[in-house]
Amino acid sequence: MRLIIALPVLNEELLLRRSVERVLESVRLTLPGVECLVVIADNGSTDRTKEIGLLLAQENQSVRYLRLTERGKGRAVLAAWQSAPADVFTFMDIDLSTDLKALPSLYEAVITGGGVASGSRFHPQSKVMRSRFRRWYSFGYRTLLHLLFKTSVSDAPCGFKAISRAVFEQIVPQVEDRRWFFDTELILRAERAGFVLQEIPVIWQEQTIAGRKSRVLAPRLAVEYLFRLISLKNDCNDLDRANKIHFSARVANRGRGCCRGRCDFITAGFVRFVAWGDAWLGMARLVTAFARRPGFLLVRY
Repeated sequence: MRLIIALPVLNEELLLRRSVERVLESVRLTLPGVECLVVIADNGSTDRTKEIGLLLAQENQSVRYLRLTERGKGRAVLAAWQSAPADVFTFMDIDLSTDLKALPSLYEAVITGGGVASGSRFHPQSKVMRSRFRRWYSFGYRTLLHLLFKTSVSDAPCGFKAISRAVFEQIVPQVEDRRWFFDTELILRAERAGFVLQEIPVIWQEQTIAGRKSRVLAPRLAVEYLFRLISLKNDCNDLDRANKIHFSARVANRGRGCCRGRCDFITAGFVRFVAWGDAWLGMARLVTAFARRPGFLLVRY
């Protein structure tokens, strides 16, 4: 079995060598016999990340370094996955906030029939150490996903995922986002297509390293996620309604000439109107749920 582990990086000179060596050691000890390739996908770093990445690739045949001219987490993960054939495709955050003890479980979940495997900080057996703000943010995002998509996934943005070759070939080409929303869209599309999704417990600890600046700007990321969720909801609703009305619309418009184009236009406008209504209704429910919590208005972050 062949395994690819994608490590998207941007100015990670402080962590790169240590993290890559820890990943290689974990694979050697816990996944013996698995042919593994660790791909460092550099999103245009301006520090010594390129130098260290090239050196690591020279020192170990199981390491490959890729340099991308365009930034975006999803773009980096996709480039790494496309760099070599594999049976299981994985990615994880370079700070290794998720303990690597969960790597064998992640791998096993895919090769035993799961299309997508993901770590979940909301799993009953998970041990999580993170700030109050991150907990609130994750809970809100989880609630919004459930309201909009009725998904069974509890922790879509967790940076510890693996997919099968079938998902890579069938679902990844459908994913449009190339930034932070990439893996959420991947999970939702895979679930919609009927692939088995498995969430595994993890030990997750928020990493604070002197001299390292976080790449995540939570307020801006929240807005980006919101717009991408609404856009994806629109796409899904358009497809659902298009499938339902396809036959009847084709019969009704048969032989109507110029009227057919007008009917299609009106139908598409109505579908998008309803989709936006669904999205905003979900947001309203989310706000209402939080407002009903005791002391909600007294909490300061």
